[in-house]
Amino acid sequence: MSTTIEAYQRVKEIFLQAVDLEGEARQKILAAAESESEALAAEVRRLLELAEEPTGWLCRTLGEKTLSLGPRLEAREELLGQLEAELRDWDRFSDTSCIGAGGMGAVFRAVDPRLKRVVAVKFLVQGGAATRARFRREAELQARVDHRNVLEVYETGEVGGRPYLVMRHVAGPSLLGLREELAAHERLDLLRQVASGLQAAHSQGLIHRDIKPSNVLVERVPDGWRAFLSDFGIAMEASEAEELGGGVLGSPRYMAPEQLDGRARADVASDLYGLGATFYEFLSGRPLYPEESLVDLVVGILSRPPRPLEEVAPDVPAPLAEVIMRCLERDPARRHPTAAVLLQELETLSVNGPFGGRRPRKSALAVTLSGAILLVAVGLGALKGREKTGGENAAYSQAVQRLSYGDALGARKLLEEALARSPRDPYLLLASSMALSDLGFEEEARTHALQAVELDQDLPEATRWVAQAHLHRISKEWPQAIAVYRQLRLLRPKDLEIGLDLARTQAESGDAQSSLATVGELRELASVRGEDPRLDFAEAQAAADLGDFHRALAAARRSQSDAAVKSAPNLVARSRLLESWSLRNLGAMEESRQAAEQARVIAEAAGDRRLVASAWMAAAGVSWLQGDLEEAERAYRSALKLAEAREDRFMISRSSNNLALVLADRGDLRAALDLYERSREIEAELGSPVSTAYSEVNIARLQALQGNLAAAEDGYRRALKAFLEGGDRRAAASSRGLWAELLIEAGDLDRAWEQAEAGLELATEIREPRAQAAAWTVLGRILQIRSRFEEADLRFEEAVALLPVSEAGTGGVEPRLRWMRLRIEQGRLEEAAELLDEAARASQGSQVVAARAAVQIATVEILAARGKAEDTGRIREELARQVASWREIGLVVTALEGRLAVASFDLSVRGDASSARTLAEDVRDEARRKGLHRLASCADGVLASTTGRSR
Repeated sequence: MSTTIEAYQRVKEIFLQAVDLEGEARQKILAAAESESEALAAEVRRLLELAEEPTGWLCRTLGEKTLSLGPRLEAREELLGQLEAELRDWDRFSDTSCIGAGGMGAVFRAVDPRLKRVVAVKFLVQGGAATRARFRREAELQARVDHRNVLEVYETGEVGGRPYLVMRHVAGPSLLGLREELAAHERLDLLRQVASGLQAAHSQGLIHRDIKPSNVLVERVPDGWRAFLSDFGIAMEASEAEELGGGVLGSPRYMAPEQLDGRARADVASDLYGLGATFYEFLSGRPLYPEESLVDLVVGILSRPPRPLEEVAPDVPAPLAEVIMRCLERDPARRHPTAAVLLQELETLSVNGPFGGRRPRKSALAVTLSGAILLVAVGLGALKGREKTGGENAAYSQAVQRLSYGDALGARKLLEEALARSPRDPYLLLASSMALSDLGFEEEARTHALQAVELDQDLPEATRWVAQAHLHRISKEWPQAIAVYRQLRLLRPKDLEIGLDLARTQAESGDAQSSLATVGELRELASVRGEDPRLDFAEAQAAADLGDFHRALAAARRSQSDAAVKSAPNLVARSRLLESWSLRNLGAMEESRQAAEQARVIAEAAGDRRLVASAWMAAAGVSWLQGDLEEAERAYRSALKLAEAREDRFMISRSSNNLALVLADRGDLRAALDLYERSREIEAELGSPVSTAYSEVNIARLQALQGNLAAAEDGYRRALKAFLEGGDRRAAASSRGLWAELLIEAGDLDRAWEQAEAGLELATEIREPRAQAAAWTVLGRILQIRSRFEEADLRFEEAVALLPVSEAGTGGVEPRLRWMRLRIEQGRLEEAAELLDEAARASQGSQVVAARAAVQIATVEILAARGKAEDTGRIREELARQVASWREIGLVVTALEGRLAVASFDLSVRGDASSARTLAEDVRDEARRKGLHRLASCADGVLASTTGRSR
């Protein structure tokens, strides 16, 4: 029938005449309608059948025709009052207050005394067995979806016979309440987040079935606004939805037409309709169907399409309005096929506009510690198969093949010769840009990429897209590059090369979790035949970035083995470097050194001097951790010399940063600061805000050592801003922890707590156990300082649980020693000794001098706390001998800390104030000369304790 407004009004008029009539009286109304229009009568009959169906939505919600809500509401209010009274004496949570109530449930704000955090507790206030089962199901389904845009469920339980579930408390406004506060790009970002949360639910086989604005919670976070999809109370698995057919549950204003009339089961398409209705209202400020009457609303949804969004809200850009209106197609088959496709369209819009301009701000390079050994080879899938003739084609094909396996140097030589003959060939320019980028010649690489893009009319569409993605990538515009690669994957889902391009770019952007997911998808491709070492390399790189070094090691070894079979020496060398990095983090220092040395030999034979420099730095890092500072300095200077000879500014920056670490440990803070500042200047010139931020962090740490806390805090603040804007959440979490430690030292515990909590949230989101453990440790320290020992205990326990001794390596030493010191302060010395033993076992296999030194100093602290004379002479002699060895190998700062520990030992255990005073004065004076003002202050503290005491 017609879908005009006049036709809709006529359907409504006849329906309201007939709905209260029966038998012959109703048939007369319908016969008259049929004489007017068969389509009109058919539409009215459909609505009448829907109203009379026992399980239908109209039957259950037409008010006085079906049930009286008054008694139910009164009963609910009475039950809610009883619950509030019971909760006053509830010992599981405190400070409970009702913040919302619905037909069957109520949500309370509460404080969890165990973890000292505010939570939301949802109770089932009334309802029968089916309702209780659905409530329990909500917790199960919502907890299954582990995603930053799905409200997190912490636990479930019962109190007073009433089931409850505990969730994250979101303190922000409602989605609609926030609308007027947001800029256009912020609204689009929230749409993207909600779509991402729904896609995560669908990926777990769940249908939400009740998408609406009130089920989208929003709160302010450091980098903007964060949306949470909530209330999975009527969600179901897709298989269940298929079995149950068209039974209707949900909120009618946001329900798809096929749901309302029972024609189809709830499915992905109906969820997307609800999402579209929610987005429509959020962007326009008015509901999709504004009718107030329930009947008017249902008849409207079933009888006419909504007004176009661009008419209702002219300020919404046409491309975005088109995406939203596609969600609202009356035919489910015409909607977006999946939430993932909708999400991709929203991400593309966020990259390319639609809010003015095609080139948003640059996203920064997310530097990872394995970043210097990335395999680039971007866009090869689109480069292969081009048609050329004669020797030029042979040279080009060889160059692409070499790029595939990391031989950028060999590829560059071939491409230079080919470009001399055909300087305006876009294929050659694009391949040359890829080779130059891999070799570190960023400016020249960008020039060739721009030339290729300018000539893109000579390229097939897919290759033009690859050229654009590559240009975004070398410009450090990660979101744009990833969006284009994702579009390419939609077009060519079985193309291994494009999938590898996406995985590598995700890793470079700092999103290692997504990179691993992409690699997993690529392994399942039917088109992938045999073993491809590049897949293993991509997996190793992403796993290392996530801190999963066992997985990284296994994948790097597979990559190295398969690359050797394929005669790809550059990839063999890169794989060996990743193997070295993984072994180093697992504490196998000698094996790590050997792998780095083998990588250097292979790289030298291949003539790849950048890779040689990376291998020098890998070996130097091992020497540094083992305390051989002289060898570490020599190796880092070798790497720096190579980088300077090649005028490779990226490698100059990395070498300078690493060399500065060694010089700082040797007490030469001035030289270290000069190198850090040189690195910061280079990264700023290269247009890498995140890389610049790493230098800022290093400078801030030196400034803190020098006692310049205000300057250090400014540095952490700048670095954190860059990390958040650049999307490097791992670095942001780490810098928040360092900033919190600085604030502890400054005595600003409230702000320290805020930074540590924010860092913990970031670390939890990216599922990085080391960063989580570090944040829990800082929170424990703050509580210990405040003498809230039981609460501090819980924080330290969380930290240690994340890093078991068998897996923790040196990362497990710090939280255990911190917890040990709390146990000493509590007088629980046996438990302190157990923690010391765990820390010692975590550091034993590592050969990392700093970790072993920390354990040895802590051993002295235990003895001092016990105040016993047994073994004091032997222990003091051993520590003094270690201090001498640390000084001998150049670990000046560690040696000074050790001498100060000996001073404390002499004072507390041996009662020798004279010896303690002499040692503390020596430490203070040397620390002042070297600018180590923080350490000098600690020495002053020991000196103050010796006042009035003698042997």
